[in-house]
Amino acid sequence: MTAVLRSVFLGACLNLAMPVGAREAVRDQAADAAAPRLPEEVSSCAECHPETYAEWKASMHHGSWTSSLVQERLHRLKQDEASCAGCHAARLEFDGKGGVSRKARPSGRELGVSCRTCHCTADCIILGPRDPGLAKGGPGRSSVVAEAKAEALCRTCHEATQKSFDGRPTAMREKSCIDCHMPVAARAEAGAARPASQGDAITRRRHTFRGGHDADFVAGALRVTVAPDGAVSVVNVGAGHAIPFAPVRTLFVTMTARDDSGEILATERAEIGSKNPILAGAAWSGQSPMPKGTASVTARITYRLVDYQPEAEHMAVATVERRVR
Repeated sequence: MTAVLRSVFLGACLNLAMPVGAREAVRDQAADAAAPRLPEEVSSCAECHPETYAEWKASMHHGSWTSSLVQERLHRLKQDEASCAGCHAARLEFDGKGGVSRKARPSGRELGVSCRTCHCTADCIILGPRDPGLAKGGPGRSSVVAEAKAEALCRTCHEATQKSFDGRPTAMREKSCIDCHMPVAARAEAGAARPASQGDAITRRRHTFRGGHDADFVAGALRVTVAPDGAVSVVNVGAGHAIPFAPVRTLFVTMTARDDSGEILATERAEIGSKNPILAGAAWSGQSPMPKGTASVTARITYRLVDYQPEAEHMAVATVERRVR
């Protein structure tokens, strides 16, 4: 028996002798060892997809592990990193039937939610959007990341948002997660999806993943009005899910009455949290103080992304002012 055959035979025997859980752990480790090192893998994606890579590099998906907010929360909660890495530095696993599960990535966590998270199986088969025009689909083509099933990927980590999203009004049901968070863009990129020799731009999805960390994006989902009597309304006109949806996030509405000279006469602040969120298509209503001499009312919307974030760091979303006399 050659040395190679002896090695294979002994390995098989040892594997059979292991408990099931231990064998699964060994398989996971083997898959990680066989896969390309993450930094190099992501750089290789950039060679053919420079625009997409640049968008991802500037996104919160890239910073989902290294963000100071995330690292501070890990420090404060003294949690096992793996419990957070299951989303913030995840490795998705596809069952071949449209099902997706997630695990904490054992290495390369500094890349956050990277190309490999959504587009690569454990044995590094590349998954891309379903396109009937591609040469017989090719190896690794999968409907898992087709637009029709894109929510399955989002749902693996954004479970709280998805529960709210499932209850959205009928008028909002034509849109999926990616319609807002990954809008369509024209691409001139090459790559396996379309050789550069074919010329012309192709239609693909942006990988900016705009969301709650983007003030303009949040502002675009809300309509803020101030009535002549000082009544303030904040309507969720753009998001198919509640705002805010996470327990650590809070939307503040600061209502301020001023006199003709601009001096503040009175201020009142309301909090909108995950226990009283603004559901899709719904509105929050409040009343600004209106002491004698009030000439104008200002409604200022700010967003606290985590519960320990100092007020000075809250994100300014929108400010609306109205003359009331």
